[in-house]
Amino acid sequence: MGTRTPEQRLVAALARSAVEAAAPDELPLFEETCDEYLRRPARGDRGFDDPLGFGLDTALSVLTFGALAAAQSAAVFVALEVRSSVREESSSTIRAWTKRLFRRLQPPDDVAGAAESAEVEVPALTPEQLRRVREHAYEQARAFHVPRREAGIMADAIVGRLSLPDEAE
Repeated sequence: MGTRTPEQRLVAALARSAVEAAAPDELPLFEETCDEYLRRPARGDRGFDDPLGFGLDTALSVLTFGALAAAQSAAVFVALEVRSSVREESSSTIRAWTKRLFRRLQPPDDVAGAAESAEVEVPALTPEQLRRVREHAYEQARAFHVPRREAGIMADAIVGRLSLPDEAE
């Protein structure tokens, strides 16, 4: 696993939750698939004749690709919601707020930015925001030809992960 940005770590954490819930048999290849995806995010309109153009054994990771796309869609949506909620705030406050919101998804040894974000109050996502995150994640998984049942499980896992209370609370 290479060095990942905070956004990439968020996508990986959300996608891992989705794969654990919907396709646990794909977990052994998760990190390799995730690294490839994050190096070159794919688009659902590509089709699966050449799934994403990656050199991995894609037949073994098809649901993982869908989970990564769904997680990325959810992360982008949440980031947009954060920005829209604090539009009047300074960019440093927005960065701190975003870091604090996703801190619980970071590996335990990743404490960078904790002091910066400790002062910022982060409200939980509203039920409506969580519903919309689920909708975005589900639609993106389906765009990657993930079956309806598994797409629903993935979307629920992503929302569940985002709904966890902050460990500091």
